[in-house]
Amino acid sequence: MSNINPIFPNRKNYSGPFFINDSLKTKNDYLINVNKDLEAKIKVIQAKEKQLKLVSAITEDNTDKQYFKNKIDYLIKEIDYCIDRISI
Repeated sequence: MSNINPIFPNRKNYSGPFFINDSLKTKNDYLINVNKDLEAKIKVIQAKEKQLKLVSAITEDNTDKQYFKNKIDYLIKEIDYCIDRISI
C-alpha cells in the first residue's frame, strides 16, 4: 500500500484506515472506562440518598415517614423469610 491518501492525495504521511480505527478504539475504551466510573459514582450517590431518607424519617420530618415505614416492613418480611428458611 502506498503512502498516498486516496481521498486527499496532497496530504503527506497517510496512515490509512487502520490508524483511524485504532484511534476510535482508544477513544471508545476511554469512554467505556469513564462510563463505568460514572455508574459507580451514581450507585454511591443513590446509597447516600437512601441513608439520608432514613435519617430524615427518624427525625421530625413527616415527608419521609412512609418511606421509613415501608423499609421497616420490608426488613420484617426479610426476617420472616429467613426464619422460615431456618425452620425447614
